[in-house]
Parts: sequence; C-alpha cells; structure tokens
Amino acid sequence: MENFSKESRAQKCLIYCRVSSRKQEREGSGLSGQERSCRDYAKSKGYRVVQVIDDVFSGAYSDRPGIKRLEQFLTRVNPKEYVVIVYDISRFARDIVAHRAVRNLMVQRAQA
Repeated sequence: MENFSKESRAQKCLIYCRVSSRKQEREGSGLSGQERSCRDYAKSKGYRVVQVIDDVFSGAYSDRPGIKRLEQFLTRVNPKEYVVIVYDISRFARDIVAHRAVRNLMVQRAQA
C-alpha cells in the first residue's frame, strides 16, 4: 500500500490576483494583499497552492496576460484537478461580459 502525505492528497489550487494599475498594486488590496488572503483561504480549505498568477491590467478585458498564463497552465494539466481562487469576483473580471468570456474559457479547458 502506498503512503501518501496529507499534502500530496490535498486539492491543488491556483491563485489569480489582479489590479488595474501600478498604483493599485502598491496600495489597498494590492497583489500581495490579495495573495495573502487567497493563501489564507486555501489553507483553511486544505488546498495546496501550486501557482500564483497575477495581472496588472484592466478587468474590462478578457484578453489579459495573466488570464493567458492561467489558460496555458490549464492546458498542460488536468484542469479538473484544480481549483482557481480569486480574492474577489471583481478581480476576475470587472463586468459581466468579461466575466463570462473568462469563465467560458475555463469551462472549455475543464471539458477538453
């Protein structure tokens, strides 16, 4: 019988953080604050953080560098094995159009 550590059995997760500007990156719920909150949440759920992906880009657009990195990551792994944690839904996308575009992309990857 194989002996797996608790950490190896933990649900794997990715953290996605986004701010719209370099100023937001430094102030308030900047990237580090978002990451810290997401890591705390992951720990409370027993998730193992595999990677943190961030963006300094407007949430009005679904075509963002961080979202592309998230998509690329999910094409290299079995996306059904991962949870994506976001600090706040507005960090994922600022409006419903961008939110649906990004969410549909993630769903397509999970079904591939």
